[in-house]
Order: sequence, then C-alpha cells, then structure tokens
Amino acid sequence: MSVSLNSDKDRSEVTNEIKTVLVLTATVGEPQFEAGQESLRLQAGVDVESFVIRSLGKAEAHQVMLEKAHSACADRVLKLDGDMVLAAPDSMLRLFQLADVNGSPDRLSVPVFDWFTRHDLHGAHFFRPSAVTADHVEPLHTDRWLREVGGVTVRRLPNPVILHAPNPDLEQAVRYGLQRGLKLRTEGPRSPHWLTVYRLVRAARHDPAVERSACLAAIALVLSSEGVGVSPDHLDHGGDAFREAVEYLSQEDIQQHLAERLLVRFGYLRSYRGLYRHPLVALAMLLAQSVRRREVSVKDVLPRVTRNNKRPGGSPV
Repeated sequence: MSVSLNSDKDRSEVTNEIKTVLVLTATVGEPQFEAGQESLRLQAGVDVESFVIRSLGKAEAHQVMLEKAHSACADRVLKLDGDMVLAAPDSMLRLFQLADVNGSPDRLSVPVFDWFTRHDLHGAHFFRPSAVTADHVEPLHTDRWLREVGGVTVRRLPNPVILHAPNPDLEQAVRYGLQRGLKLRTEGPRSPHWLTVYRLVRAARHDPAVERSACLAAIALVLSSEGVGVSPDHLDHGGDAFREAVEYLSQEDIQQHLAERLLVRFGYLRSYRGLYRHPLVALAMLLAQSVRRREVSVKDVLPRVTRNNKRPGGSPV
C-alpha cells in the first residue's frame, strides 16, 4: 500500500527545493509501527511517500521492496523497518544533509539507536533507486542487495536519526535473538555479530529487562545443541515455528537450562573466574543471572523439559 504522507504542502515557491523520498516498510504488527508512520507524517521540508508491506515472510517482503525500489521515481528511497521510528521531525532532512557532506553517494547507510543493546547498530539504508541492480533477496541476509550498492557507511552519529525497537514486546525480543543467533552460527567466530552479543550483555547488566532475558535465551538456544533445528523459518512472524519458539523461550525454566548448558559446555559452571573471557560464557552468565527462579537446577529442569517440551524444530530436547 502506498500513501503520500505530506504531499499537500504548499510548493508554490519551493518546487525545485523539496526532495522526495519513498519509504519502504515491511511490518508484521510491531508495536512501533504506528509510531514509525506518525514520525514520517511529522517530517518537515521533505515530500514523503510511504509504501507498506504487511504480514509477509521476511524474504518475501524484502523481495517486494526490491521490486518497488526498481520502479521508484523518488530522489531517494529509505528502508525503514516496522520496528524503527524517526527520532525527530528533521530526521529526513538530516539524511539528505549527511548524504551531501559525504559526497552524495548512491547509498548512505546510517546507524540506528537500538533499545536492546543501548548502542548504535548499522541498519538503515538511504539510497538512489536507480543504483539498485540486484534481482533477488537472500533469505537470511535480506539486506545484502542494498549493501551491494556502492556507497558510504556512517559509523557513529552524535544524535540518533532513527530509533530501533523502542518499547519492545516479548515476540520482538525472541525474533531479535533468533536472527542474531542464526547469523552467529552461520558466520562463525569471525562474525561481526559477536560485538552485538557483547553490547547486549552489557545492556542486560545495566537493565535486566524481561525482553533482554528472552533475547539472550533465543541466542543461547540457536548456539546450543538444542537449537540444531532452528532455521530461518523460525523468523517468519506468522509461522507455527516462530510461535513455538516464543512459547518455549518465555519459560524461565528453559532460560536457566540453556544458560547452564552453555556454562557446562565451557566448564565454568562451578567456577565464575574468567567468565567474561568468551562471549558465549558472558551471554550464558547474564542469562542465568536474569532468571529469578534460581532454585531450579539442571537436574530439576532437564527431565521436565524432556517430557513436556519440544524444542523449536520438532524433536524433544
């Protein structure tokens, strides 16, 4: 669905100055979606058109985005996820200014300020539609078609232009963790997403919110022996696999079980000395600390998990 959000502005004297932006958003009902659309309506000095893709799987939605980008007539296209919100009414103008000071590249990638890690993540792309050459989307690395467009990546901004996942819900937290866990498992020890894990652990130490615990549990699941059946299918918000994962990972017993299994794997269950030397151990330790029911032990949890729970992927734990 395409909606022109502020095209009724008086252009009688500034026709040649107003820039046009097509904003592509895929949504599966994120709690930030309405706030994100409202932030587009509040943008000043820019003609914004919003194209929304609803309730499709991640890869399908990004394929629609790719096709829409190929046919766009706007000066620029902004890919704004359903869980992102522009930080201020001048955010779009700031994106144009950032592009200008960086030589007006075909693609400008900027950080978004992430609630989960309390840190900047690289995730918003502002690009010329004519520069897009790809014709397909990869299921796991859905933004790769954008990274193939030559451009500039801004690593840090003094003030955020875009906010990522403010006020998340439990489903968002699980999806966030599953996606990063899958990338870590695929890319191995050299994955840049280990830095995300490190920042997530630090944020959990500062603010051990329930949503951060669920996110840690999702990452721990994918990286553990129980998570061998987790696949990109589990990222489909409307699918049975995703709903099963949310139900499974919302249990405090399961969260502690995953944490202790990771600690056992690295031989640190009895000794906390040197826990933060490995990101997996740090992740597991923070997850264990975040679970309030500390009286539950591995011996108590494992039989109950085996009898009554199935891990995402279908087979018993």
